[in-house]
Amino acid sequence: MPSVTDTTGRRQFGRHLARLRTERQISAPALAPLLGISQPTLSKIEHGKLLPSRQVLQRLARALKLSAQERVELLERAEAMLGLLHRVELAHEQGYARIQKLVSLLEFKTFACFRLSLVPGPLQTEPYVRSLFCPGGVRPTADVERAIQERLTQTRRLADPARQYRVVLHDNALRTRVAPPEVMADQTLHVEQFMGLDHVEVRLLSPDLDYHELAIEPPQSSFDLFDRDLLAVDLNGCWLNLEDRTTLSRYASYFEALWTAALDEQATRAALRRLRREFARNANRA
Repeated sequence: MPSVTDTTGRRQFGRHLARLRTERQISAPALAPLLGISQPTLSKIEHGKLLPSRQVLQRLARALKLSAQERVELLERAEAMLGLLHRVELAHEQGYARIQKLVSLLEFKTFACFRLSLVPGPLQTEPYVRSLFCPGGVRPTADVERAIQERLTQTRRLADPARQYRVVLHDNALRTRVAPPEVMADQTLHVEQFMGLDHVEVRLLSPDLDYHELAIEPPQSSFDLFDRDLLAVDLNGCWLNLEDRTTLSRYASYFEALWTAALDEQATRAALRRLRREFARNANRA
């Protein structure tokens, strides 16, 4: 993945933006005002001398009327250049608490999610949540504390039997160390306990899964499906919400393929217990 200072990567990204513009037969002088920038600034972006902000990219997608797939590809390219800058910018723009509040207000009856890294919000324990929002045990700001409370609200909603939850976890989702080993051990126990609820199903993908043999494309991103009416795709911390029916159908089919390939309930429980013992041993050594 190229870094922000990678001039070759910036030039390639700039050429990609210029190509999108010329394919739609829009001149630079006509496009620049729609993006809220000057023509010289747009020229610098297209020549790889300047990186656009997330806000400019959103305006670009609207101005050029990009398809859902084109928007995904654009943000994926942007993430390769900007890394976590998008995540930080989004948080500063909207506030951590506001983002979590919007998630908490979502109304749905069925929730299907795949996690490539990190445990999904509804399954997180409070110590795990606090480790995510306050790495290193730093004192949370007022906004971050409100965000933590909103995230815990999502966890409490998991007990509602009127909602159906189906979760597929990549092995990395449970092994990504975002907290001390004793917190990670408790988190694996928490996931297994929720598997005892009739409306919550969790499956784990084996690290030895042969995707090629099963004719399944290896997963690249985490995603959530709400009632199959709304799709949220994680692009390295920047979540893209989509409602395009074709894209929704494609992700729904992909989720079912991952679900079928995952370990069954008994094997998932056994894997969680092995992982919990591993974390416990690490905690004892600390």
